[in-house]
Amino acid sequence: MLSNGKLIGFTYDKDQEVTGWHPSPDRGNGFVESVVVSPVPDGSRDEVWIVVKRTINGATKRYIEYIERPWESADEDGTGGDLASAAFYVDAGLTYNGAPTTAISGLSHLEGQTVQVLVDGSTQPDKIVTGGAITLDRAGSVVNIGLQCSARLVTMRLEAGGGDGTSQGKLKRIHKLVVRFIDTAMGKCGLEGGKLDDFFLRTPATPMGTPEPFRSTDITIDFPGDYEQACRVEIRQDAPVPMTIAAHDAAAKKLRPMTFEPFKPWHLLALDPLGLPESVGTFVDARYGEALAVRGPAYTAFAGEHMLLCGGIALDDQRQGWLWSFVAPVASRHFLTLHRYVVRFLSVYPMPLKATTEKRLAVSCRWLELLGFERTDEEWPAFIPGGSDHYVYRRG
Repeated sequence: MLSNGKLIGFTYDKDQEVTGWHPSPDRGNGFVESVVVSPVPDGSRDEVWIVVKRTINGATKRYIEYIERPWESADEDGTGGDLASAAFYVDAGLTYNGAPTTAISGLSHLEGQTVQVLVDGSTQPDKIVTGGAITLDRAGSVVNIGLQCSARLVTMRLEAGGGDGTSQGKLKRIHKLVVRFIDTAMGKCGLEGGKLDDFFLRTPATPMGTPEPFRSTDITIDFPGDYEQACRVEIRQDAPVPMTIAAHDAAAKKLRPMTFEPFKPWHLLALDPLGLPESVGTFVDARYGEALAVRGPAYTAFAGEHMLLCGGIALDDQRQGWLWSFVAPVASRHFLTLHRYVVRFLSVYPMPLKATTEKRLAVSCRWLELLGFERTDEEWPAFIPGGSDHYVYRRG
């Protein structure tokens, strides 16, 4: 127990030489004031009892709670084990066990709180306790009700070394993750700090209207996303059901270092511009590239042999700076990295800038906004046949 009211645990497995501290799942708005560990009456295990201070319906309450034992599956011969309805993974919770009903009362200790429910082994939408009661969407005879008690695993930095040595500090991207689950039915997974996608282990063999059994299996999760250095995987359980992770293996692709060199006019001719019509050749030619090259700082970005972007700042005759760029389709895979470099480039040249982009290029409009540009009321007509009118943006 820590001075900030958090509860921590220590895992010790002598045979596996495993030791480590870990935080206990967040107890909602609870503040742990006291903790004691004592054996259950039959001596089969130890129980953790805690005194928790909570704010319930605007009032300070103190509850004595204990941590329920983990859900157990059947033995290899099919004997023993718990029913799915016995899974108790909520805080400050109670269990209703009786005739099927949708009305559950006796919850005054959670008045005004949003609670999770597990009904006969199946999850239902969260409910708000009103008048000490909730109403279920579907009737159930064994109902566990309580505060959300999320569990979260974040891996260490991914190591995907190869022939050129360690991948630590290098850009890489996870494209596939295999996780070995034990007694698990659902959860969320993704990159730490990013969007977590739901995954479900439901199979066609499970009849509709029945809870999905907790399974022990490997699942493969496809990972969308960009390249980054850390590549920490986050696996999260927000539902009131068990999850045990036995192993995980991430397949990563390392990114060849992104390089930059001074822009040369022929680079424009070698670049396949993104989203521009075929008639662009009548406008973007060697002479146009030569004009850009002498108007201000400009660079070309490469990833391995792939040319990603040509861009820079061009000063007009009134010394107004204009941000310009032409982007190859392959650059979309490297967007976050490119964006960081462009932000760094703009920080070196902190001058007021303008930029234009065709109205139909929503991605370009969004990128300018991310770079700190604001759209003005000014608009320009199309530069080339088949093009569209342009928005004008300003920064600084």
